[in-house]
Amino acid sequence: MLNDKRIREIVAHDKKNAEIIRGQRQNELTLGIHGIRPPASKIISLKELLSNYLGSKKGTIRPSSYQRYENYFTVFERFMYKYFTDACSDIGRINSK
Repeated sequence: MLNDKRIREIVAHDKKNAEIIRGQRQNELTLGIHGIRPPASKIISLKELLSNYLGSKKGTIRPSSYQRYENYFTVFERFMYKYFTDACSDIGRINSK
C-alpha cells in the first residue's frame, strides 16, 4: 500500500527470484531511495520525559502522591545523570543490555 493504493508488480516467474527482489525493494524503502522516509523518531531527554509524566499525573492523583513521585524522580534523575549521562539526553539509548 502506498498512499492508500495497492501496488502490484510481477518481478519474477519463480519464488526464489521474487524473494530476492522483494528483499532489495525492502532495503531501498528502508534507505529512503523511493522518496518514502520512515517517520523520524523524536529525541526526548529524561528530564523532559519525567516532566511530561508528572504533568500528566498532576490532576489525577492526590497532592501527597504527586509530592512523593516528585521526590522519587528527583533522586532518580540525579542518579541517572551522574552514572548514565549520555542516555539521559536521549532515552532511546536506554536498553536492558
